[in-house]
Amino acid sequence: MIILRQTEKLRSSLIDEFMNRYNFIRPHGAFDIERLETPAVIFYQRLPKKEVIIDSSLLENIGGVK
Repeated sequence: MIILRQTEKLRSSLIDEFMNRYNFIRPHGAFDIERLETPAVIFYQRLPKKEVIIDSSLLENIGGVK
């Protein structure tokens, strides 16, 4: 049982490391290779731009902001 848990933990760690490298570090050939674009960069660039409007009165009771 302990070996099974350790094996699962190692597998999870390897998958996490692979996904991090694939999405955030390694440039992807389908994108602009000269700019070293990664899947994560493209994802965030393609998100729709949203304008954020906050009523300053909402911040008055947060952390002593006046």
